[in-house]
Amino acid sequence: MTTEYTPTPRGELPAKAPSLPPPGPQLVQKQSSEELKGGVEPRSTTPAQDTSSLPPARAPPSHPPINPEEPGTIDNRSIFEVDMDALAEKPWRRPGTDISDYFNYGFDEVSWEAYCYRRRELGDMANHLKGVVTVKRNILVPS
Repeated sequence: MTTEYTPTPRGELPAKAPSLPPPGPQLVQKQSSEELKGGVEPRSTTPAQDTSSLPPARAPPSHPPINPEEPGTIDNRSIFEVDMDALAEKPWRRPGTDISDYFNYGFDEVSWEAYCYRRRELGDMANHLKGVVTVKRNILVPS
């Protein structure tokens, strides 16, 4: 199967430019499964909210400040060094709880522990390699 393609010569405009919808709120129509099957008349349309005019989202004043440049902490320890087995309460194990409220990027309790272990292991290896490079550099190029 092939497709035919004829490029437009440079410097020329196409015969008719595609038309864009007018700026402003667009109408959004939500359809139920019966409407999609054609058994029911569609509902009326409602205007969609223009999100560019909304104020930025803010946490409530009672929420602690978050600095995205620093890793999170629990009891003044990095979240990467928290022993999950030692935690008294594990709310992500409650029935009906959404685990994504507690773990990001598809992690769960087991995979998070493995990630933290691997992260520590790589950090230790990086420190070791930096030391080896520094020693070899001083041997080859004495200061």
